[in-house]
Amino acid sequence: MTSKIIFVDPIYRNYISFVRHNRLFSRLIEELDFTLVYSNDVSILQNKDLAIIAFQRNHNVMNEISQIPQKTKLIGYFGDMHVFCNTAVRTFPEKNLKFAQAFLERMDFIFSMVKSFFEETFPKFVNKFAFVPHHVVKEFYENLEFNLDPIKKCLFIGELFPQRAYPFRNFFVRNRNLVKVDYIPPSKIHLSQGQYLNNNAFVNERFAKLLNSYFCSFTDSGALPYLLGKYLEIPASGALLLGEQIPDLDDSGFIPDEHYIPVTKENVFQKLDECLSNPEKFAEIRKNGIELVLANHTVENRFQQIKQILEKL
Repeated sequence: MTSKIIFVDPIYRNYISFVRHNRLFSRLIEELDFTLVYSNDVSILQNKDLAIIAFQRNHNVMNEISQIPQKTKLIGYFGDMHVFCNTAVRTFPEKNLKFAQAFLERMDFIFSMVKSFFEETFPKFVNKFAFVPHHVVKEFYENLEFNLDPIKKCLFIGELFPQRAYPFRNFFVRNRNLVKVDYIPPSKIHLSQGQYLNNNAFVNERFAKLLNSYFCSFTDSGALPYLLGKYLEIPASGALLLGEQIPDLDDSGFIPDEHYIPVTKENVFQKLDECLSNPEKFAEIRKNGIELVLANHTVENRFQQIKQILEKL
């Protein structure tokens, strides 16, 4: 019998916002007979036939993983590609780039939630790469009623620091009109071990309901062109997405002015005024966003995508 494992950095063990990934891992366990381990003990991988290396951040552990004998097939599953250099700049220092390339070289296949940046930075590995965008837990969103009388404001909730990582959102929050924009600082304060101190954080069901209560919500990609989870969570809730247009959003099926309102630093407040002055005009876009996400970007969608690829390896 094939021995298969999902090997996850233990920092994520207690993340209450990690549930969407745990739901995906559960499907892999149920249908494809994987086991799930939160550990940095690389010896666990010895003599395994197949190992999914998920969300690994520890460079020492990654170096050890690179030495695993070739008889164990290794599948990388990545969120933020900048874990290779722990920086928010667009280019990698040379030593970090070499480290990343050595680690990715050992991977037999790579799943990444980042597409355009991966292809630009690691063109050597695009032949063994698949774009797996973030996904939502369908149960959190599918039973939300389409809000006909939402709060007529724009919501933004998210990290602002480090500022160089999030220049657009810092501009947005700093220059916002308090009458038109509500900013909720992140309530998920966590220790370095990944244990959340505040169990009342706006995550999972509470986050979905919060988004659903507002007419619209803003998000950006950060300094790196990442399709963050909020690009999917906002439209799934029925709120109108005001978002920075990036290639990964296009590649996920989002059409400007059909599924969301594209915004830039130069026009974001003008676009916001247009939306708030005539909210009924954007009801169809809100409904399109719900349909797109719940049809294409759920746990089950992502599981089926990954399953089909794994069965061919």
